[in-house]
Amino acid sequence: MSDVVIHIQRLPASQAVVCRVDAPSFRDVSSETVELSEPPTSDPLGPTPVRTGGESIAAWISQNADIPRTLAQIEAAAEGAPTSLHFKLSDGSSRAIAWESLYIDKFWALDARPSIARLPRGQIPESNPVRVFTLPLRVTCVLSAAGLTSEVQWEKIRAAARDAAESGLPIALTVIIGETAVREAAELAATADPTIQVFKVPSMGETPSLIELVERSAPHILHVFAHGDIQNGESHILRVATVSDIRGETDGSVVIAADELGEVAARSRTWLVVLNTCRGADSESIALTHAEQIVNKGVPAAIAMRTEIDLTDADIFTAAWYPELFTRLSAMAEAPASTFALPLAETLLNARRKLRDLHGGNPQTDVRWTVPVLYKLPGEFTLQRSIDGEAATQASISGRGTLEGLVAVLPEGTPAHVVEGLERAILEGGEHADP
Repeated sequence: MSDVVIHIQRLPASQAVVCRVDAPSFRDVSSETVELSEPPTSDPLGPTPVRTGGESIAAWISQNADIPRTLAQIEAAAEGAPTSLHFKLSDGSSRAIAWESLYIDKFWALDARPSIARLPRGQIPESNPVRVFTLPLRVTCVLSAAGLTSEVQWEKIRAAARDAAESGLPIALTVIIGETAVREAAELAATADPTIQVFKVPSMGETPSLIELVERSAPHILHVFAHGDIQNGESHILRVATVSDIRGETDGSVVIAADELGEVAARSRTWLVVLNTCRGADSESIALTHAEQIVNKGVPAAIAMRTEIDLTDADIFTAAWYPELFTRLSAMAEAPASTFALPLAETLLNARRKLRDLHGGNPQTDVRWTVPVLYKLPGEFTLQRSIDGEAATQASISGRGTLEGLVAVLPEGTPAHVVEGLERAILEGGEHADP
């Protein structure tokens, strides 16, 4: 089975809300555009029971007869035939709906299939993205939110990376931390583990800048724990606290625009950005969300939060999600195949269940398990293992000094400051071929 895309938009002339289903491999799906009534009103964090809201969503979209026909075929599909349910939401009132709470006999986002994801508005740079899977897996974490500790997230990501390495998935972990105690703990860990690199959050005007540190690390996965903000309903930014900001000495958080972060991540061929921040997927304004801006720059996917999120929920999400992702990637690293589909929407299942359990275990009355949202490029996300490329890279590096070898195999388009930095290190260190 293939992905299903449900399009909902408001026609500019008539202001009617219409719905169309794209499900090419499903029977009796016409893909006709059908007019719907006005979207159900709901306050995702209000007193309305989550199940009632989810049933209202199902009843509303089922005015298009293609919807129940499609969902019935998903339910009847054989085990092991996962399908993602994608929502493309152009209408403002429908974007505010908690689609992850969709309920038809069950909460679909809490079931093994189908997984639920959203497609961004705006200009889509590509479909069916393919990225190269090389080892070690590079994970970069920016951990710094004024007034909140990043201790648990550092510890949980570190533990997940260590477990993954023991299971055959080597991980190079770069952490950029503002909180002194957490940074010192990370530095202590790095003294015994050369796969960890630790930096403090640079202040404004300091070089290298925060965005340069991120780009130099060239992450496959980029995790950001900071404060998400929306200014004037349209400017989507992240506030990353500096050391002095955390101490309360200044109001000097580093401000990064979502689209700038997306540009850097896209240039680095990052697979996924995780915004463990407030409102990274808040879609109530006309402007694109943080996550949409990042994906529209060419990053295959971004996980973000629909609403504000408290520290405990952010920590629980981190603790549950990274082991799930690393387990899937470990299996891929050990498999003989050279290409793999990575269904990112499925990786959210365990994290949602953990959030449900944290808040009483009843998903019908507490909506916080629906807060994590995945935005992604259309189609399947594929990882391609470049075995020949890895062998050539290792041969080049082993035949020269380490730094000279790295310079020789840098891809076309590598930022000039990266090349210059390596060349400067060669000159200063006098490094030549290994004896």
